[in-house]
Amino acid sequence: MEILGKNVAEWGIAIKQKQWFIPDTLSVGLSNHLIDLLNKVLPENLYQPRLEIDDGMLGVMYGNGFHFLYNNQANNNLGSDGYDNYQAPTSQGNQLYSRRLWVKGSINFGANIVRASDQLNCIEKIDSVRRLGLSTFVNINRDVTTSTNASVLKEARTLLYTNEPYEFKPMRHSFPNFTFTQEVKLTSSDLLKYSMLTYNMHKIHIDKEHCETVENLPNVIVHGPFMVTLLLYWFRKLYPEASIESINYKNLEPCFVDESFTLASVQKSEYEHNVSIVNVQLGKKYFDGVIKFRQM
Repeated sequence: MEILGKNVAEWGIAIKQKQWFIPDTLSVGLSNHLIDLLNKVLPENLYQPRLEIDDGMLGVMYGNGFHFLYNNQANNNLGSDGYDNYQAPTSQGNQLYSRRLWVKGSINFGANIVRASDQLNCIEKIDSVRRLGLSTFVNINRDVTTSTNASVLKEARTLLYTNEPYEFKPMRHSFPNFTFTQEVKLTSSDLLKYSMLTYNMHKIHIDKEHCETVENLPNVIVHGPFMVTLLLYWFRKLYPEASIESINYKNLEPCFVDESFTLASVQKSEYEHNVSIVNVQLGKKYFDGVIKFRQM
C-alpha cells in the first residue's frame, strides 16, 4: 500500500503539469449515426429526422450530449481493460490499477452555436488526483472552443481507478413521484455501436468475458456518457424551446445491458430539474443529476 501510494503521488505531481490538445471537426455524418442509434432505442414519439448540412440543428444536437462524439482519446496506449492509459496512474510505464470507472461529471454548455465543419479545439488538464484507501480519483477538466476561441463547453469528468473487483451491494431506493418518465432497454449491439461512435474501446462495455473473469461484473455495462446523452436528448424532446445550460451528475451503480431502466425527472423550478436513471421494480438508482435551463 505504501509503495502504491508513493507511485500514485509521484505520478500525480507529474501528470498535473501536462495538458493535451485534441482538435476535431463537427460532422453531420457522425451526428446522424448517433441519431440513427437513438431512433432505434427510443420510441417513435421521440423520433429525430436525420440532419441536413445546412438545417441549423447540428449545433443544437451538440448541446444534447452529442459532444461525446468529438475530441476523444487517440487510443495509442491501451490498458489491460482496453481504454487509453494516457491519463491513468502509471509507474515507469506500468499501470497501477486494473479497473477504471466513470463516476461523476459536469457539463456547462456555452451560448455559442456551432455549425457543420466548425473546428472544435479541446484542451484537457488533470485538475486533481485524490487517493481514498486503495483507490484513486482523477478529476479531468476539458475546455472546448472554436477556431475563433469562442467557448463551446466546459466539462469536468471524474474517473475512479481501483484494483478491487466489483461487489454487488443490495440496496433498495425509494423514489418520488416523477414529473416525466421514459423506459429504455439497450442491447449489447447498441453498446457496441456507441463504443464505435465515441472511439471507446473500454472492455466493460463490449466484452462480457472480460467483465465476468476480470472485473467480477455479471455482464457488460452501459457507458456513463451514453446515459448522459440519453437524458439530454430526451429533455430536448420534452422542452424543445428551452436551451440546456448545464448538467451535473453522478453514476451510482453499474447499469447492465438487457436490463430495462427508466429515464426520470422531477421539476424543481422553472429552470431546474432533478434527473435520474432508475429501475423502480428492482429499487435501483443508476444515475442521479441536475439539469439547468438557460434563463432567457
